[in-house]
Amino acid sequence: QVADTRAGSTSLWVYGLTRQTATRLTFGHAIETTPVVTPDGTRVFFSSDALSPFDIYEPPLDGSELPWPRVASPNAQFATGVSSDGQLLLYWSNQTQVTTKQDLWVLPLVGDAKPRPFLATPAIEREGAFSPAGRWIAYTSDVPGALPVLVKPIPGPGASRPISGTSESGPHSSHA
Repeated sequence: QVADTRAGSTSLWVYGLTRQTATRLTFGHAIETTPVVTPDGTRVFFSSDALSPFDIYEPPLDGSELPWPRVASPNAQFATGVSSDGQLLLYWSNQTQVTTKQDLWVLPLVGDAKPRPFLATPAIEREGAFSPAGRWIAYTSDVPGALPVLVKPIPGPGASRPISGTSESGPHSSHA
């Protein structure tokens, strides 16, 4: 992501490591942030305030199509990961801000494609990450007495379990 401080916007660029090239992916006058690339490298999901407070957009990574809104809601949504099989998009949202603050949601990328809450509690849950094998989601929470990083099985059932006593930058994928 590249910031244009004069315009007050950011755009997304794709940097080629082999040829050391840079290609601009987005051209809007909005803040475009938190890009997440699919495991096969064909699509990217990112948050933008182009039409409302941070919806999630999707374009092909090769720039062949303009980005289109994939998740839109009255409040903010931020993409955090795509499952290793490319079937689910994980994001956090404050769409039910008064009741549940910030929650983790999943969006099936095939089939019905209807978003559903993964964790919706009165606490703040965010910064989610899929484990490489896709059996767990690690996330941060502000639950009193909880450690900063927890894991919960996906699709479930199962309770959340703490895995870390400290967190500088949130959860990162493990081999679970």
